[in-house]
Amino acid sequence: MDFSFLSELGARDVFDLVVVAIVLLSGLFAFFRGFVHESLSMLGWVGAGVTALYGYPVARPYVRELIPSQLIADLATGIGLFVLSYLIFSFISGRIAKAVQNSGLDSLDSTLGFIFGLVRGGLVVCIAYLALSWLMPPSQQPEWVQTARTRPVLQEGAYLLKAAMPDALFDNTAEEIARTQREADARDETYRKLLGPTPKARESAPIEGYTQEEIDAKNRLIDAVTQQ
Repeated sequence: MDFSFLSELGARDVFDLVVVAIVLLSGLFAFFRGFVHESLSMLGWVGAGVTALYGYPVARPYVRELIPSQLIADLATGIGLFVLSYLIFSFISGRIAKAVQNSGLDSLDSTLGFIFGLVRGGLVVCIAYLALSWLMPPSQQPEWVQTARTRPVLQEGAYLLKAAMPDALFDNTAEEIARTQREADARDETYRKLLGPTPKARESAPIEGYTQEEIDAKNRLIDAVTQQ
């Protein structure tokens, strides 16, 4: 196959291809695995996270008795609960998915899986664009992003996602970033002052005039010279 056309693609075309590729690959991956397997797999991630969250306070004291370092014990507790829970949920979802495939509903399962995968891929790229817009305003984004053909779709998806999220999430995050920036600027200013303090203006010594005795002595000298 001739792939020479790839060298003629610009940054905008590459951006569009990456977006479409992510969505299609997600759809194909879900097509082969099936809707039941994919949906249960996602629920497995959620279930593992919830199990680790609520099981962590219960299991932590017992793990700390086995591991001297509290930091390592806490990490082992959280990671261990998550991994163990995910393996259990994955085993259950795999059994259910195999039962569905053997029931003669595999065609419907694959079709629904493809649709599910497309939606998931679209969600991923919209979240990525939302994060990009949060870090870099649209007016400051590269030209190849602003002129991309997929940008209107990404903007609409990002808008829907943002509308579904609490406003406090973005407000608090923006305030936190601004506060962190102010603190960083203050530290930089202090660091510059410590390394190179501003030199004080040298105070010039006051100009002292002649005393009255010196003036009288000069006058007498002048008179003596003029009288000769």
